[in-house]
Amino acid sequence: MKLAIFLLTAAIFQAHGNTFAQKVTLSGKEITLKQVFAAIEKQTDYVVFSNESFLSGSHKVSVTVHEVSVEELLNLVLKDQPIQYSIRNKTIILSQKVIVPKSITEFLRGEPPPIVINGVIRAVEGEFLAGVSVRVKGSSNGVTTDGKGIFQIKSSAENFVLQISMIGYETSEITIKKVENDYQVKSSSAGFTADTKTPGQIILSLNLKKSVSQLDEMQVTAYGKTSRRMAISNIGSIKGEDIEKMPVMTATEAMIGRVPGLSIQRMSGNSSAPVRVVIRGRNSLNRNTDPLYVVDGIPLVYLNASTTTGSIGISTGPVQAGQTNSVGENPLFSINPRDIERIDVLKDADGIAIYGSRGANGVILITTKKAKAGPTRLSIDVQRGIKFNQRYPQLPDTKEYLAVRREAFRNDGILPDIYNAPDLMLWDTTKYTDWRRELVGIGNTTTVNASVSGGMSQTNYRLSGSYASEQEILNLDGKNQRTTFASSIGHASVDQKFRLNAGTNLSFSDIKVYGMGALPGSLPPNAPDIYNEKGEFNFEPYRDQYQSVFPFSPLKRPSVSKTTIFAANIALQYEVTKELIVSTTIGYNYSNNENNTIVPAASLDPAFRVVSSANYGSTVNKGWQVEPQLQYKKLIGKGDLSVQVIGNLNNVVTNSRLTFAQMFPNDALMKSATNARLVMSQDAFKQYRYISGSALINYSWDGKYIIKLSGRRDGSSRFGPGKQFGNFGSLGLGWNISEEKWMKRIMPSWFNYLKLSGNTGIVGGDVYSDYEYLSHWGNSFLSGSSYLLPNYNGTMAFHVQRPLNQDYRWEGSRRSDIMLSMGFLKDKITFTINAYKNLSKNKITNLDQPLYTGFAQVLGNSLAAVQNKGVEITLGVKLVNKEDWHVSLDFNVSTNKNTLADYPGLESSPDKGLYKVGASMDARYLLKYTGIDPLTGSFTFEDANKDGRVTTGQGFPLSALDDRRILIDMNDKYYGGLVVNAGYKRISLSTNFSFTNKYRPNPLFQGLPGEQINFILPEEVKNNHWQKPGDIVKFPRYTTRVTELGPFQNSDGYYVKVKYLRMVSLNLAYSLPEKWLSKTGIKSAGFAIGTGNIFTLSSFKGFDPDVDGVTNTIPISRVITTSLRLSF
Repeated sequence: MKLAIFLLTAAIFQAHGNTFAQKVTLSGKEITLKQVFAAIEKQTDYVVFSNESFLSGSHKVSVTVHEVSVEELLNLVLKDQPIQYSIRNKTIILSQKVIVPKSITEFLRGEPPPIVINGVIRAVEGEFLAGVSVRVKGSSNGVTTDGKGIFQIKSSAENFVLQISMIGYETSEITIKKVENDYQVKSSSAGFTADTKTPGQIILSLNLKKSVSQLDEMQVTAYGKTSRRMAISNIGSIKGEDIEKMPVMTATEAMIGRVPGLSIQRMSGNSSAPVRVVIRGRNSLNRNTDPLYVVDGIPLVYLNASTTTGSIGISTGPVQAGQTNSVGENPLFSINPRDIERIDVLKDADGIAIYGSRGANGVILITTKKAKAGPTRLSIDVQRGIKFNQRYPQLPDTKEYLAVRREAFRNDGILPDIYNAPDLMLWDTTKYTDWRRELVGIGNTTTVNASVSGGMSQTNYRLSGSYASEQEILNLDGKNQRTTFASSIGHASVDQKFRLNAGTNLSFSDIKVYGMGALPGSLPPNAPDIYNEKGEFNFEPYRDQYQSVFPFSPLKRPSVSKTTIFAANIALQYEVTKELIVSTTIGYNYSNNENNTIVPAASLDPAFRVVSSANYGSTVNKGWQVEPQLQYKKLIGKGDLSVQVIGNLNNVVTNSRLTFAQMFPNDALMKSATNARLVMSQDAFKQYRYISGSALINYSWDGKYIIKLSGRRDGSSRFGPGKQFGNFGSLGLGWNISEEKWMKRIMPSWFNYLKLSGNTGIVGGDVYSDYEYLSHWGNSFLSGSSYLLPNYNGTMAFHVQRPLNQDYRWEGSRRSDIMLSMGFLKDKITFTINAYKNLSKNKITNLDQPLYTGFAQVLGNSLAAVQNKGVEITLGVKLVNKEDWHVSLDFNVSTNKNTLADYPGLESSPDKGLYKVGASMDARYLLKYTGIDPLTGSFTFEDANKDGRVTTGQGFPLSALDDRRILIDMNDKYYGGLVVNAGYKRISLSTNFSFTNKYRPNPLFQGLPGEQINFILPEEVKNNHWQKPGDIVKFPRYTTRVTELGPFQNSDGYYVKVKYLRMVSLNLAYSLPEKWLSKTGIKSAGFAIGTGNIFTLSSFKGFDPDVDGVTNTIPISRVITTSLRLSF
């Protein structure tokens, strides 16, 4: 079947323009028609639309003309050619000449010639749509539009219906009936026009509307696109327009509460800090749950270079060395959220098996904004806001605090003195300071985004730049600053067969963080001031007889981290035939981080030994990828077949250096380690090489039945000879039951959509360090230690630190999903429920070895099996969907049960104190708390093994030698979110909420009342604590003995179930009427008020129920912003 190209807009079918208004001069011998058309386009305003298939049948011409009209030239060069033309406005449309039989007899000898339908399809917004399916309904006769939205289809039938469909757009139908010697063409599509004047031909033009049904929204998959209606994979998607409405610095923050199965736990309120991202639970003994991030088809990979101090089991991004107070950097911090077109989260086997081992923890696809054809458009967005703490739990005042302290000393039988009770005996007992408000204040945010885009249908571009700055809410000069530059260019050949898309992203970040910890905010209310009369640190009142306990030293110990990141990608595509496309994607990533954390002499008490020191970290990460692809598409029967063959070659290298320096002669010289008297350094080199081949087969029949197969073979440098390759794959099936004729007969009118789908597959895992199968040598006593072996006769000594083991192999995970999707009231209500089960085996971990081997452990495959199973539910409701106003709700909730399904030999493994078969991988094994002893006022616990004493750590949990019998799962019991979008004329409102149910440590017992720390002291504690023997109470006696708290924090009494609902963001926007702007040169303008974390409803007594602090306790801030948006 020959496919043609035609038509453009509704204007094509308006009255003829004056074709004689512009003249053409041309002279040449034996020139092609392509050259003639190029000359017309160059010398006039006309655009020529033609098709390579019938141009190839034309012959060359010799022509010499001067100042002739376009029509005269066309008549001349197309004489005796198998091509005809028509002119609509300033568009020249070429088509094949229809051969009319010379006689009735000749006509009767054969079948009548088919009707030829030429057409062009655009979006309502004006963009030409490529890849639109045009099919004769109920047959296998179908084509797709080319890069200019043009198609040609033939039909021998006299009466038929053309069905036109594309992902994300409403399906359109065109009814064609033969009436005598003419054709009657009808359609309700927007912008529809039809021209039947040419015998044997119909020329169509129509615009497709974007679907308002969630079932027709586009979703990005691995190496393709689909819609919820036709997807067999459970994909969570977030649009760029939704991200733009949120006052966030990272894409990670924008995903909170929006994707079922995706749990995000912030480690700090600092926007640049690493974030724990978990998709459907933890799958390995390795605590790292980070998914694979793929940005514009290029994986974002940072290797663990092992010189980052304070590791927290999650990716620290480009910071792989040093000791930053934020414990690294969010891997997505370098990407401006306003440059993101969409985010798609792949969770099941169908979505991630094609990524092989790299998709073991799920895959997050980030698609950035690309160049689009159209007039040049300049957009500017300026946002300014403030940040402040959203809650301050009530603390005792000085009088109440001191009363608690005195009661504690009486209970303990201890006499206060200036050393054990300076707050009672030395400091001003009438002074009051709320240290939280002293240290935590108001921060600010500034964001400026600018972009320019435009271009023609062949070549287009987009350039953008942004500056974002946050001053943290600590009353210091902590900051997060980021500057980004992004570019995108797209180009297509005249015949649209060759396409090139290239993009770059350059980011500079400057992060300054103070690690204050929890102590300063909980100081006694009468603690002395930070500074003395001279403006220097007030060390003296914080000294005891042995040391200085000055808590404000971190005020002069910032960490500064500066990162440069560059990413580039280029995608090349060539259409060999309409069915066969060859393409390749090439990508490169580079990051360079330099950071330092200083301990200057000015932060140390001069009354004691003063040794200034600093940590310097340097990390360079480089990676490249080449990914060739071959795609074949074919209409077979009533179905669409797609076959893809993909290769992948990937290389990532990380170099890091940690330098520790001491004894600087002056604090002003601490920016360089070369100024120190003592310098030690540690280097690390990591390299990851990866090769793979994969295939995807997707076939859908008549919109009813869908089958998808994927297979992949991976090779990884993380395994030894003979173990380097692994095989993975998936099978998915879908059945649109509501498309069955028998189902349509029995379904009530309000029930319009029903689909059952499922998939299963095997996903691998190599998420461990590089080249661990080789023996490790070093000159330190232990791997990573700074203590070195002594030299032998002046020669550096080396020894084996890790033994050789080339036998461990790939981890494997079998994943299975089943999903039921429904639509009601013409898709105004959509409902999806998805159940899944993941079973992961061959977990890579450290295995105990007999000490006579010389090594306590060796890396290998454990027989442990980890299981995750759960349910995800989504509900979408369009309450109102009218021209002037709309209201919609999107709700999701997820639950996941994580268990250690099997672990042979657990009792003799290094994990015996951590796990139990049948329990969660993140369970706490605790004593059973039995209340307060009426005699002593102390905590009491159950002696589970009845040996006369309460013990922990004498064996593994639940063993005969250990009294820990209670298990608490620290994972979320359930979590989810609610998104509300509403609009009335030019006003729009958008808000989203997140909610969680999980266990957290009780903030009332971060310490004990009576310590030299000011804690939350609710009325229930004051009125229901132990004061004398015989008291039957809920809370213990006040005491100064902090050792009593340890056993309690190892019991179930220490943990409380926390349920909370957080308003993550709210955006209220107004767009100015165009008529107000008509004389200003501004195409559109608007302003908005945005908020983040405006409130949290929870019974939690602490600062924030969502923050799992590591080295600082900056809470999640409340943000209020105003923004102005202009487009020219």
